[in-house]
Amino acid sequence: MTNKPKPAITTTVGDLWLEIENGKLTKLSWHSLPAPTNKADRKTWEEAKNWLAQFFKNNQHPHPINFPINPKGTKFQNKVWNQLLKIPPGKTQTYGTVAKKLNTAPRAIGQAVGANPIPIIIPCHRVVAVNGLGGYSGLGGIECKKKLLELEIIL
Repeated sequence: MTNKPKPAITTTVGDLWLEIENGKLTKLSWHSLPAPTNKADRKTWEEAKNWLAQFFKNNQHPHPINFPINPKGTKFQNKVWNQLLKIPPGKTQTYGTVAKKLNTAPRAIGQAVGANPIPIIIPCHRVVAVNGLGGYSGLGGIECKKKLLELEIIL
């Protein structure tokens, strides 16, 4: 009998697991991931876990991220994800607005946002459509996005 790893944190949007490599957060998942074993990875895991706990507690929105991240993606995806980190808590931007800032098309932004490996921390939920919320790739889809935006008192 194998023991399933415990989540880093249980939240209103479900259990969340963190993947840390070389002392940097690389993935946040709604699916089971092993806990880190080395000291540097464990430190980042604790810092990310604490950041998430603050995010979900009493509408407190920690900003900026105070631990190292390394989302795995293309050069373009990383450019988009870095732009998302500039959207402050409690605010949203449309896919078109982000696209203009990066001189690209809204659809390309949507694809990069959907591929974000560190949702919540890289706030892809703050990117919305002109006429509605747009989509959300996290577990629970659009309902999860609504909960995250409600936490930030946007909805």
